[in-house]
Amino acid sequence: MECVPSSYNTYFEPFAGSASLFFDLLPQRAVISDINSELITAYQVIREQPRAAHCALAEMKPLTSEYYRIRSLNPSSMSRFDRSIRFLYLNRYGFNGIYRTNRQGQFNVPMGSRSGTLPTIEEYVQCASILKTASLRTWDYRRATSRATRNDLVYLDPPYATAIRPRYGEYGYASYSATQLKKLIARLHDLDDRGVKVILSYSAEPELLEALSDWGILHLSIQRTIAANNDKRMRTIEILATNSASTAQLSSFTSADKNGISSLQLDKDRMLCAN
Repeated sequence: MECVPSSYNTYFEPFAGSASLFFDLLPQRAVISDINSELITAYQVIREQPRAAHCALAEMKPLTSEYYRIRSLNPSSMSRFDRSIRFLYLNRYGFNGIYRTNRQGQFNVPMGSRSGTLPTIEEYVQCASILKTASLRTWDYRRATSRATRNDLVYLDPPYATAIRPRYGEYGYASYSATQLKKLIARLHDLDDRGVKVILSYSAEPELLEALSDWGILHLSIQRTIAANNDKRMRTIEILATNSASTAQLSSFTSADKNGISSLQLDKDRMLCAN
């Protein structure tokens, strides 16, 4: 993506999810983190045992009865490897690849009808090789970004939770919420003051736009794909903001790489779902 700085030291992606930009950039050094411990453990298992992980998943059939049986299992009673396989299976075959829990922390996403096929074993091996450049951590974004220093690059892609668009367990009930926007803004300014290069994707919140008035900001009209009903899959206005390029520069990049930016945004609600 042309809006990414041409040079930086360590790459940070604190709201990892599918880590789409990490897998696109292929940085030499990276810190990939998320508060979802099951997600990070799954990445670690893929990095350590890609063939074994793929073989275990390939033996599990995408049947309704099997899906709900596996979903009902208590992950805390499982081995690290089996817990990761359960997570990967549910993420692959759950509705639209979303991660959602109830207030008791229990995964409650129903089975999807168009979940696609399992990635190939070659893709798992390739993913494992790429992940070897990364430190994988179960951290919140504040802890992760506190490690960033001058000339590092941080890509922040928090869930879009607002007063009129609250979250109902997506990413877990303890995840990022609308009340944390002021803290996010403070952290953005802190990173900027420390000479860290920052890219942020978020909804076009007036408070955020005002706080980042001296940053480069690109407005994007995005068709959301994560909703139970087609009539709720509406177009929304989102922003891509950075302290390392002007708005004019971002606008010029869009004409050359518009599809790439849009696909990155559309990947937000997924975890490990890409083929």
